[in-house]
Amino acid sequence: MYKTFRIINLAIAGGLFVFSAVTFFLLSNGLYTPSGEGMETFQNVVPIIIVLGIGASYFVTKKMLPSALKEKGLKNKMRSFQKISIIKLALLEAPGLLAVVAALLTGEIQFLFIALAIVIVMIIGIPTREKLADMLKLSPGEKNELMSK
Repeated sequence: MYKTFRIINLAIAGGLFVFSAVTFFLLSNGLYTPSGEGMETFQNVVPIIIVLGIGASYFVTKKMLPSALKEKGLKNKMRSFQKISIIKLALLEAPGLLAVVAALLTGEIQFLFIALAIVIVMIIGIPTREKLADMLKLSPGEKNELMSK
């Protein structure tokens, strides 16, 4: 259960990382020539979208977590929390994808640092088994089940 949860979280973060790495490779080796237009627009829009995405991800998590706590049994709680986590990561991933697209369109590699920072935030945000048990307020039996799998 926890392994699947962790793999899903790492896959979402990994997808953004790979997209960023491919973009970096294309731009740094001159395999893709961007138009260079829209730099000012992206400089204004990307930071706003980052703040909105990060804020929304934490707001949605806070709003949806009580429904996961009401679930009966570890399996149901984990499924519910996994849905919350996927939504949270999607809200974090959107600004990262925008930053990579901005790098592709403008040729400015500094946008990729934003995407990398978001990948790091995504990975750091994956709860450990202990943190997950605390967040879901698991019973001692559920906690033992989570720790053993």
